[in-house]
Amino acid sequence: MLLSVQALCLAYFNRREIVQPLWQEDMLSEGMLEARLQHILDLIFDGIFCQKEATE
Repeated sequence: MLLSVQALCLAYFNRREIVQPLWQEDMLSEGMLEARLQHILDLIFDGIFCQKEATE
């Protein structure tokens, strides 16, 4: 799980030059970073809660 979270975070910065042309806004702007953080948290927490509900 830890490696998956690390990959979600690091890939955003390591591949920024490649994917930046797909966005009009700077990927390092405060708004884009906040959106990325929220996306990562949603993926993680939705996955945890879905797993828990599926096992009950």
